[in-house]
Amino acid sequence: HLHAVQARCAHLDVPLADGHHDDETIWCPNHAVAFSLADGRSSCPALTLRTYQVREESGMVWLRRTL
Repeated sequence: HLHAVQARCAHLDVPLADGHHDDETIWCPNHAVAFSLADGRSSCPALTLRTYQVREESGMVWLRRTL
């Protein structure tokens, strides 16, 4: 299953590309806050990542921002 979230942490604007992740969570490499890949939420209600609907079609990946 594919997930897409914003590229930078909602807290300190740190790039998440260097953060550890598994199938369900991505961790900010700067301060280790865990964000859900499914809905962008963290344990702190003020820190939420923007998420995107993802679909793959004919080898292309399409993203649509969720509201």
